[in-house]
Amino acid sequence: MPNGEIIGQRPRLGNGTLTGRHVQAGKLAMIRRVLEIGSTSTPGAGDWNASLPVAPVVSTMPS
Repeated sequence: MPNGEIIGQRPRLGNGTLTGRHVQAGKLAMIRRVLEIGSTSTPGAGDWNASLPVAPVVSTMPS
């Protein structure tokens, strides 16, 4: 599952769930993350970021 990073006040998952999976075919990677908020979950404050499970390929586009 891709790693997540929280910046700001940390949320509490409580009885919620966080799942994810990815598949890679050549240079294409498809990623799915599902966050289900439960009755005891709290969202926290700040930004939620997710890292990629594979290294990105950076290409230079012509100007």
